[in-house]
Amino acid sequence: MKYKKFPNDILSVDPGFNTGWAFWKGDSYPITGVITPDKKSSSIEKIGYIGNCFEYLLIKWKPSLVIIEDQWFNQYSLKSLTSVSSGAFKKLTWMAGALIYLCISKNISVETILPIKWKGNMNDSMVKKRVELIIHTCYSNSHIADAVGIGLHYAGKFINLSGSRYHES
Repeated sequence: MKYKKFPNDILSVDPGFNTGWAFWKGDSYPITGVITPDKKSSSIEKIGYIGNCFEYLLIKWKPSLVIIEDQWFNQYSLKSLTSVSSGAFKKLTWMAGALIYLCISKNISVETILPIKWKGNMNDSMVKKRVELIIHTCYSNSHIADAVGIGLHYAGKFINLSGSRYHES
């Protein structure tokens, strides 16, 4: 199914220790934010803090669907290899799992999408530019821009480099 309108009552999320989110209310201007824990906190404390803040968003906005970016490992990417060897990939997986669990515990539908599926090989600056071209809004925070891009892709308005869409008929 291809959507022609902007998502409505949908929360799109770029998980991480700076979790970007965009809540779509049916127009091209989502309500956005980023959840950033104290840098001095342990990984577990950061996950707890972000989880608490995310739960507040779920209660406040009551989305009908949450779309969370999944993790993807590219064996040919230095960024992916560094992420795995540093343990960051594992922590990102924990974070996404915690957010998914919160959605399930509140009976909210949740879907995941791989970055390669929605943005192809675009880097942060390319995603920001594409989002700006589509909705004429510039987001300085790359995590927010990614969350907005995920929502736009869900609506069929953000086509990745390979031209595939998230929802197809």
